Amino acid sequence: MRQAGNDGRLSIGQLASISQISVKTLRYYDEEDIFKPAHIDEQSRYRYYSPAQVEQARMLQNLRFAQVPLEDLREFMRDPTPEHQTRLFNRHIERLRTEVHHLNRGIRSLARRRDY
Repeated sequence: MRQAGNDGRLSIGQLASISQISVKTLRYYDEEDIFKPAHIDEQSRYRYYSPAQVEQARMLQNLRFAQVPLEDLREFMRDPTPEHQTRLFNRHIERLRTEVHHLNRGIRSLARRRDY
């Protein structure tokens, strides 16, 4: 793993370890304009992150664990304010409630067919 530079930047491997997001996923987030590194070395193309980005990476990991869609993550990272976070959470909560409702209907339907 590459060491942080004298300026405190973290290598992609270090951020991956700290945030529990794989290096592959961090690269994907960069390519998809979801979570950009603070600096990319022009010669080596290594990605470096600022210490301030650690909390953002952890938030991303928590949101993905909650199955927040990538487009919502991209939107959130463009405006990571508490107000925007609240709107994102509310929208996703409603999406999950709808999904649970549909799953419960499917369970009831299958149970009725099984019992018939």
